[in-house]
Amino acid sequence: MGMRTILILLSLVSACLACKSSLYGEWTDDKTQQTVTFSSSGVTGWDVSLFSHTVNTWKCAEESTDQILLSSSPVDIYSLYFVVHRCITVTKETDCKYQITFNNPVEPNAGNERVTVLLKNDDATLSMCSSDGETRTITKNGCA
Repeated sequence: MGMRTILILLSLVSACLACKSSLYGEWTDDKTQQTVTFSSSGVTGWDVSLFSHTVNTWKCAEESTDQILLSSSPVDIYSLYFVVHRCITVTKETDCKYQITFNNPVEPNAGNERVTVLLKNDDATLSMCSSDGETRTITKNGCA
């Protein structure tokens, strides 16, 4: 196996990173009452409007012990491709309740949501996440 093959395989593995399995299932964001679903393929929910496009499907691009970097698929705006990134800090309160903090600055071009919008080829890592943010609680649906 050559170096090029190894690099391609590493790229594929990192692109398919699954979110924390402890979060798998349907949750309700207590602030918006919106359903957010975590699965092995990513996250759906937490809608973000970027110009005339709505982003609500996210892949887990990177994670640490308590942080997750969510990234959208590229969005075509005037033939430029942008990716919306959302940093979240996850703190477990109970098996049924987590505290989620969105650790991005407010983005005026995305309806003042806490996200970072970058060109498709720009690097996005957890290091771009800020230390302050907006904290919400999510509650697992059907959990007693």
